[in-house]
Order: sequence, then C-alpha cells, then structure tokens
Amino acid sequence: MSAKAFLIIVSILAAVFGLGMLLAPGECLATLGVTPDVSGDVAGRIAGTALIGLAVGFWYARDADMSGMLSPAAKGVLYGGCIFNILGVIVAVWLTVAGTIGPMGWALAIIHLILAIGFIYFAELKRSMARA
Repeated sequence: MSAKAFLIIVSILAAVFGLGMLLAPGECLATLGVTPDVSGDVAGRIAGTALIGLAVGFWYARDADMSGMLSPAAKGVLYGGCIFNILGVIVAVWLTVAGTIGPMGWALAIIHLILAIGFIYFAELKRSMARA
C-alpha cells in the first residue's frame, strides 16, 4: 500500500468517526457501552471536531513526497498520526480493562493499533528500507 492510499483511508475514517461524534455523540458512545450525560456529549462533540481537523490534515498530506527524506510537514503528519493512535490504543485498553467502556473498546484499540503501525511504517520502516 502506498502512503497516499493509507492517508486517504485514514482521512476517510477520521472524517466518518468525527462527523459521527460531532452530530450524534450519544449514539456513537453507546456502541462502546457508554451512556453519556451532557458533559459526555460536549466532550464527544469536541473530539469530533478534532477528528475532522485530523481528516483534513491527512487528506492534504496525501500528495506529500513520503520517500527518502521527509519534509518537516510530512514528519508532522506521520508522527502526529502515530502519537494520536498510540495514545488511542492506551486509552482504549485502559478504559476497557477498567470497565468504563464495553467490549467494543477492544475493537477501538485494534483500529488504533493498526493505524499506529501504518503511521510507523510510513514514518520509519519504509524509509529505512528505501535507504538500504
């Protein structure tokens, strides 16, 4: 898979989940076994706006040159996506193990893990293989 295809997929995922959280946070959180109150709705909508912002950043980064030396902007997108998803894995596992969210938290953790691996691959591993 190319970096461009990966960033297109990630931007679509972020946009879909972001719009869901922005427009219907209660329904989205219900899939995780959470019944949010007003503060949960507010936090969900804020998370939705952040995901939409990430979607836009990933979408525009899709045409960046991801081979060889990365530009500072490409590094920012790839490493930012990596950190976002690594933290997503940690939080999803933590909340699932604590019983704060239901078993679908494991699916959320797996999605974040797959995306984190993709960002690491395009930020480090693929470039290392190209240099060898």
